[in-house]
Amino acid sequence: MATFAQRLQIAMDINGVSAAELSRMTGISKGSISQYLRGEYLAKQDKIYAISQALNVSPNWLMAFDEPDARLLSEEVRILFNSLSTDRQKEALAYLRFLTQLESATTDGELPPTQE
Repeated sequence: MATFAQRLQIAMDINGVSAAELSRMTGISKGSISQYLRGEYLAKQDKIYAISQALNVSPNWLMAFDEPDARLLSEEVRILFNSLSTDRQKEALAYLRFLTQLESATTDGELPPTQE
């Protein structure tokens, strides 16, 4: 699961907002935002709310308390996938294919073939 720092960066990337712009939008110092992005500090509740409003995401998503926001999911998956080694990326793809087969099979009432 992504951390607060990762989700903050994802939301900023999706919205095309820099740390300086987010600072102006929220009144939070640029230094504090930089510390959040580096994972040095976790924002307090009032700051999380201000950031979530500025970036149009839910505070729960930003804090990783719930399922990913659908419009940000693909970006989060891309970042996580790219952080893997080539071998782990292949494993991840194989596992996703397996899960897709499993999902299809359970709706059809059949079990998918096992992975080797």
